[in-house]
Amino acid sequence: MNKNLSTGMIRKLTEENIALKIAKMSDLEDIIELYKERIQWFKDNEIDQWSRYLKNHPKSEFIEAIE
Repeated sequence: MNKNLSTGMIRKLTEENIALKIAKMSDLEDIIELYKERIQWFKDNEIDQWSRYLKNHPKSEFIEAIE
């Protein structure tokens, strides 16, 4: 596990049975789809947040982060 995570964060992830992994380029479309789903959830719940996230953060930023 990444040593940059706090002990509290590691404990919480373990309690919730959440696993983290390093993203690969093959995960790109799934990651973008996850963002789209969250954006839609915000819209459906009338929360004006992230509505322009993918417009302001193009796919190239995701690619750079994965690389």
